[in-house]
Amino acid sequence: TWPKKEDNRWPKAFRANGHLFLNGEKMSKSTGNFMTLIEAIERFSADGMRLTLADAGDSIEDANFDEQNAEAQLLRLHAFIEWVKEVLDISSSQTINQSANQESNNENDEKKFMDYSDRVFESAINQAIKLTEEAYENMLYKEVLKHGFFQLQNSRDNYRELCTGIEKMNMSLIKRFIEVQTLLLAPICPHVCDYVYQLLYPNKSIMEAKWPIPGKIDQSLIDSCNYLLNSVHYFRNRSKTLTAQQNKKYSEAIIHVARDYPRWQIFVINQLKKIFKENSSFPDNKILSSYFKDRPEIDVKYAKKIMPFVTYCQQLVKEANNNINILDQHLSFNEYEVLLNNQEYIQRSLKLNQLQIKLIHEEDTGCISNLDDVIPGYYTIKFDKLNY
Repeated sequence: TWPKKEDNRWPKAFRANGHLFLNGEKMSKSTGNFMTLIEAIERFSADGMRLTLADAGDSIEDANFDEQNAEAQLLRLHAFIEWVKEVLDISSSQTINQSANQESNNENDEKKFMDYSDRVFESAINQAIKLTEEAYENMLYKEVLKHGFFQLQNSRDNYRELCTGIEKMNMSLIKRFIEVQTLLLAPICPHVCDYVYQLLYPNKSIMEAKWPIPGKIDQSLIDSCNYLLNSVHYFRNRSKTLTAQQNKKYSEAIIHVARDYPRWQIFVINQLKKIFKENSSFPDNKILSSYFKDRPEIDVKYAKKIMPFVTYCQQLVKEANNNINILDQHLSFNEYEVLLNNQEYIQRSLKLNQLQIKLIHEEDTGCISNLDDVIPGYYTIKFDKLNY
């Protein structure tokens, strides 16, 4: 078809995606389950249609166009537009982030004002750029939306939650998010993204903009933020449960965090590492149970806790793609420092008058009754003093 010198015009790959389902069923005029393209665009808009179709599936199975999902996607786009308008209005009145948005002659000086939540959000934006670009290159459009829209919007919501109270949102970072979000989503929702882009940069079109370049991605920061948010979610649920039981609210709390494993768990970890390296895998749990039974290195009182801990270690290794060294330090961050540095946010979220975060050791037998349950990655929280 092409001249010999133009062989590079051949497609690199072909894709087929069968017929489109509507609300989980085949389209059929006899049953009334059908929708024309014009009807769909008039109801959901062109961008709403494109977004829903991109989210319908990447496999060779028939994609499913769900009307409820389409309505939800349209609302997401509308909410994003309204949020951008609100943020830019606030920016013009200079009421956000007066401290972090101070003028500086040196970009490095300005960088020093970025706090924990800023750095987490910045890494999340950079990660979204990288993962979204990879998904586009592989023509996985559902993955594009996962990384470049849904998770990125979730990162923004997390940042907004962390920045309530004394902390302020970094407006320059928010504008960076808006720009990146529109650029990542533009191939799928060009009309909405061009409109939002012109809100940010009047008289400029997103069609002339370049693809964003990701900066440094600090995975440990992202992991620590997920840990923090999950912890606060657990603390809230724990507080609600106790409040419902007592019909009264607690005003103080103590969080206990462990930096190291107890000695018996360290022994189990070392033995598991030895076994795994010799066999390149873990043997059956029955064999492991017999191996650790009646070991003089482990006190009898821990006998019932051995196999649950072994299972926990096996899960850590599995999640780390069979990297046995993950057992040495499975957390990529210092959980005590993360909780301590965000103590004010935790206290505010739990509506407490006072909050203490204590680092415990194996010798601290008198400070907490369930000391053995506190290991790296697993904390305890004790609520105290009722509000009458």
